[in-house]
Amino acid sequence: MKQYSGSRVRLTPASRLVLSIADIEHIDYYRLLLDGLQLKCTINPSLERLKTDLDAKLATCNAVLNSVGLRRFAHLMLQVGNILNEVVTSHAERLVVVYVRIVLHFELISYNEKTATKE
Repeated sequence: MKQYSGSRVRLTPASRLVLSIADIEHIDYYRLLLDGLQLKCTINPSLERLKTDLDAKLATCNAVLNSVGLRRFAHLMLQVGNILNEVVTSHAERLVVVYVRIVLHFELISYNEKTATKE
């Protein structure tokens, strides 16, 4: 643009503006100022959108933490686990439970190693 040598009068106002901006000394400094001004003008709507999203997530977390139904469900699962532990009384059944726990433990370790190598 700085190489333009024609008459600026014939140019459109927008083209004259662009050429005038190109002639400004230390344009990088003014570009930073304009970028800062643009950020200042657009930051509030972005923050409002972010605040709305965070408020929705916070409300969801509070609903989960204060949920009576979730507490009842967790209590029910605890009772089921206690009943299952009481049922497993014979030695053979206990060995099966131990075997299943060992297998699940090693599968979990193997899975964690596989996912860690992928990352």
